[in-house]
Amino acid sequence: MVPRALTGAPVVSLALALLVVAFAGTASRAGAQTSEQEPADGAVVVRLSGPDDPALRDSIRELLARLHLQVADAASPAGAPSSASTLDGGTGPAIVARVEVDLSSPADALVVVTSDTGEVLLRRSVPRDASASIVREEIAHEVQSAVESALLAARERASRPESPPPPPPVPGPPVVEPPPALAATKERPSSPPRPPPFGLEMTTLAGVSPIASGSGPAARIGLGMGAIAQKLPLRPSIGLTALYALPFDTAEIAPTELSTQTSIASVRVLPALELLRGKWLAAEIGVGAGFDVMTVGPRPNPSEGYYIPQTTLKSETTRIDPIFSAMATAHAGLVPGVVFLLSAGIDVDPESRDYVLRGSTVTDVLAPSHVRPMVLAGFGFAALGDGRFGAGGGR
Repeated sequence: MVPRALTGAPVVSLALALLVVAFAGTASRAGAQTSEQEPADGAVVVRLSGPDDPALRDSIRELLARLHLQVADAASPAGAPSSASTLDGGTGPAIVARVEVDLSSPADALVVVTSDTGEVLLRRSVPRDASASIVREEIAHEVQSAVESALLAARERASRPESPPPPPPVPGPPVVEPPPALAATKERPSSPPRPPPFGLEMTTLAGVSPIASGSGPAARIGLGMGAIAQKLPLRPSIGLTALYALPFDTAEIAPTELSTQTSIASVRVLPALELLRGKWLAAEIGVGAGFDVMTVGPRPNPSEGYYIPQTTLKSETTRIDPIFSAMATAHAGLVPGVVFLLSAGIDVDPESRDYVLRGSTVTDVLAPSHVRPMVLAGFGFAALGDGRFGAGGGR
């Protein structure tokens, strides 16, 4: 026979279990009611494309509920249109993210999560090669992670203080319009300076020229200046030269007690044309005229052993003779603006006179030649313009 106390124990245990289950159900319903009464921190719009999967919706809703977010179906009346920022026409919570799951492909599911600003937070293809429950859990967790990032970003923007509006621009000084004439001058593009139509060249000269038979070549030095029309064919030019023949003796003509000493100052004007031209070499021919100032004076002849005081001799004789000249000149460029020149030509004296000494007899002491060859060399320097060969040498 079983004792009475042992017979009543199962009944008491069953009663306690039923009491615990009833209390847990009541607490769960109370918690659910409390959770439904609390306002959500935001909303998430979920859209499923292709075959509908209510189990997937429930998994996503359950995980997002842990983030205190309300989930709305984009296909249901509670769902918000794509351009809305809040649910229920502006009275509901703000939309923090949008979820789109494309289930139209049996091989994989495309999951796209965008934030409230339109930034794509997640775009991933989830293979559907595992069981349906595992694929649902993987998709739901991917959505939860992306939505949580969007929620944190939204909270950070909400807590960030708004920057004050920029200050109004400070008005600058009034703009003064230039006069019409000055404005037109300012807008006109500046043209490069035009080179002058002609160039100016300065020359230094030295050479020799025989004046009379028996006198030997007379050394000559001088300066020249020439203007060159650089833009015209054959580059016509006109040159002015001044030469001086150093004094020379003519004792060989009259071996007497007297001799003569002669000096010549010459001026020539020579127009010329350039007949040959290369990159660094040019040749021209000029024909012109001028005059010679010839000074002849008596001198004692020391070679014969005579000595006559200079005061007893007659004064010097000076004459001006017209001269016609022809000259050929070659120019070689050395550096830009500097040339070496070599000239060869003749002087023609149509009125050449003989000089004599009158004593007991009349003795010829100087008989200038009617035709006198001349050779000159020197250097030319560009004084105006680019020079005879230009800044780059030649054409």
